[in-house]
Amino acid sequence: MDAGMKKQLAMTGDTGTIACAHRLRAAIAVTGQTHAHIASMIGRGSSSISNQVKGSQFPSRELMLYLYENFRIDFNYLIAGSFAQLPMDVQESLFEHLSSAK
Repeated sequence: MDAGMKKQLAMTGDTGTIACAHRLRAAIAVTGQTHAHIASMIGRGSSSISNQVKGSQFPSRELMLYLYENFRIDFNYLIAGSFAQLPMDVQESLFEHLSSAK
């Protein structure tokens, strides 16, 4: 997959709540974890995670830190759709999911 297609799939450069939610859904999907489990790990309620993946709120710092520390999915990807800094295996998983979600 070329960089142009990746930018389109990741909505690179779009920092709005809907684009962040789009990327966050892919990130959570590739972890294989439930919203409830992630919420318990970061000390938030499941409704908070639900609001974030729906685009009602931006991803919380706690959630972004959890994804970075445990799955190497960083803030740059979640907030701006930047992906070049992500490890290649992480990129492959995310873009596989983003491709199938379209």
